Formats: sequence, structure tokens, C-alpha cells
Amino acid sequence: MLHHSTLVRWDANIQDPILSNQAAHLHVGYCHVQILIHRPFIPASPKKPSSLSFPSLAMCTNAARSASHLLEVQRQKRAPVMPSNVVVAFTSGIILLISMWGMKKTGGTVDTQSQTGDIHRCMKYLKFAEERWHTAGRLL
Repeated sequence: MLHHSTLVRWDANIQDPILSNQAAHLHVGYCHVQILIHRPFIPASPKKPSSLSFPSLAMCTNAARSASHLLEVQRQKRAPVMPSNVVVAFTSGIILLISMWGMKKTGGTVDTQSQTGDIHRCMKYLKFAEERWHTAGRLL
């Protein structure tokens, strides 16, 4: 019998494909909620930051990065594509782009290779999802 907390914790090594997909979907949803909560506090322009913008951008970026890594594992497993994950892949990619561009404009240090890799993971997921959902290709 599985312990109920196992459902909430996602692990790439979960052997049961149904449990793995459910846990992954929950975790991706959690990342998306974090982005949706903090996104309104990201300034439209790096020239007009508020005291809330930097922590919110960091929260959004970390959540987007986590989602991109998780979606990459799901893509590699060829797990069924949930339509909500298409939206998360798109939103995460945009957040990662905003973060990378914002850091470059403000003169911050940017690990371009790592951030570009995260963005490409989102793009690969959208390409993979296009096999099932036409909208994913349009978002890509």
C-alpha cells in the first residue's frame, strides 16, 4: 500500500507510470501556481523595478526552471501530455526569457548556457505536445 504523501512528492524514479504521471502533474501545477502568484509583481520594464519585483522574479524563475526540468523528464518518458502542461511549458519559457533578458539589461551575471537550456526544454516539450495538441505547436 502506498503512503498518501508519496502522491505529492514527485521523483523521476517512481516505477508506477500512473503514480509518476499524477505526481508530475501535481508538481507542475504547483510550479504554475507559484508563477501565477508572483508574475503580477514582475515589472513591465527593468527601468521601473519595485521592492517586490526581484524576489518575485526569482520565485517565478525558480518555479519555471523546476517545471522545465520536470516536463523534460515527462517528455523523455513519453508520458501522456496534459493540456495544462502545455500552458505551463509556454509560461515557463516566457518567464525564463524575461529573467534572462532582465539580468542582461541590468548588468547582472547570467549563466546563458543554463538558462538557454531551460528555455529549450520548454520548447522541446511544446514540440512533443504538438503531436497531441495542435495549440502546443502554435505556442511554440
